[in-house]
Amino acid sequence: MFTITTESQIDLDREIAQLEQDLASLKRRRNALSPVSRLPPEILARIFFLTLPLPELAERILLPEDEPRLAQTKGRLCAVSSRWRETALAAPELWRDIHIRDRTKAQYLNFALANIGEKQAINLDAYNIDENIPEVRRILEAGNTRVLKRVSLSAEEDAMHRIFQDLEARSQGTEELELISPRSHGRLPNLPLVATVFPQLCKLCLVRWRIPSDLHQLSTVTHFALKGLAGSTVEDLRKLLTLIKSAGRIGSLELRFVKTTAIFPENILGTAQVELHYLKRLKVHTDSTLILLALLKAIRLPAGIDLVDIATFDRNELSHQLTSAVNLACSHILPPDGVGLSKVIAVAPDGAKQMPHYVGFQGFWSAKPKQLLQAVMAVPKDNAISSNPNSQFCQLYSLPFTSSANPWLLSRLRDMSIGFQPSFTFWQIIADIPTLRWLKLDAWHLDDCFLRILRGDEDTHSPSVPRIPFPVLQSLEISIFTPDLDIGYARALAHALKRRTTGAGEGKLAPIREIKFKLCTLQIDEETDILLLSVALEYTWLMKE
Repeated sequence: MFTITTESQIDLDREIAQLEQDLASLKRRRNALSPVSRLPPEILARIFFLTLPLPELAERILLPEDEPRLAQTKGRLCAVSSRWRETALAAPELWRDIHIRDRTKAQYLNFALANIGEKQAINLDAYNIDENIPEVRRILEAGNTRVLKRVSLSAEEDAMHRIFQDLEARSQGTEELELISPRSHGRLPNLPLVATVFPQLCKLCLVRWRIPSDLHQLSTVTHFALKGLAGSTVEDLRKLLTLIKSAGRIGSLELRFVKTTAIFPENILGTAQVELHYLKRLKVHTDSTLILLALLKAIRLPAGIDLVDIATFDRNELSHQLTSAVNLACSHILPPDGVGLSKVIAVAPDGAKQMPHYVGFQGFWSAKPKQLLQAVMAVPKDNAISSNPNSQFCQLYSLPFTSSANPWLLSRLRDMSIGFQPSFTFWQIIADIPTLRWLKLDAWHLDDCFLRILRGDEDTHSPSVPRIPFPVLQSLEISIFTPDLDIGYARALAHALKRRTTGAGEGKLAPIREIKFKLCTLQIDEETDILLLSVALEYTWLMKE
């Protein structure tokens, strides 16, 4: 039997080891030629960061099912190669978000803190941590020497008090604090103590807590949010108004009311008691129009405000009063030169879509692109108009936004976009705007209220029709929402514009510069082409894709 000597086996083992080394070297050389290996470490670290299951930006809470995936992702990144491990460990932004739960162990915090640079800002997200309070306090106390930029704490009332009790922390770098109560009407910890722990705090968000009476102790706060205000009472609203008065230089205010059952008498907060001179952003969402009415009547917004976002989602149709309150609250603001109107679809708790009961409008300022006025409210349907052959597709809404008694919104309006079917009375007021130059609307049928106003038709329920509708109109944009309506609607529009010109008298109206038709399903024909060019300098006919 043939056998290999011991000396020969050793030689072969050495040769195999050398070949393995050569193979590993070849693999490294080959891998070095791959695109990902050529990336600079800072680019590779950024890619690593984007692979993490980060919390939703709006809520900033890591979901329980995502927590293990976060740790696994970081571990897998470090296990690919020595270069990846070195890159990951040298990238503090991968470790800057510290998430603490009841199951979080001290070893994880040690590892995270060890890999965060001394000057790297830390974000703390502590959720459901009633049994892990020492670790939360440990990170808060790290703010004495580290930059603890943002803190979000979610805990029961008793646990929240224990977190701050005798806390030896003074976190100079904390700019944003979010305190979340799992239940409604929780009592906040002592706010003067919070002010001591976070002396430079700018943004404070309180979720499902009672309205605090000592917010003035946080004199540095300029962005304030109260969310999940459940079952608010008259006394709560009065306390809230007092809080706003004493809050100092508030630049951003957000209020969200839920589960409101109380009935609020009219003018419970009085009128114009508070002038918010420094406010740049106001957001109020509520399930009670009465709450929104009370707040808007009690405040005056400054001329330099950037955002007003109000919404009420109840079935109480108080839109006339609410519109009047909006006009008063915004009376110091330059009126917008653009307005957009649209349906707002309410979604039931089971997720099923409901019929639109709400209408939203947005006001725009061309000179200030970031400035926005936005409102959502219930409005009445106009039951006076029944001659709509497509009533199953569209509703005719009567809008109080444009009441002649409150002309602020329309006083300098140039552009208007309408995303539903308004009533005849609505179009009457719009047609009277002396500055309106550009109009965008949806077309559903050949006898809609817009064409009737344009022709100068009388209406039995609204006898006053503008003598010269849309006196300075220059451009129209029309989206066709009924199949095969486009040719008929284009011809009807051309005839209506001719009647408008004839009714005004020769030379009284400037010609329409442009008409744009969108979502067309039929090709334009010669007769329609001639008709349109007789009433407009040019038109565009865009087919539906």
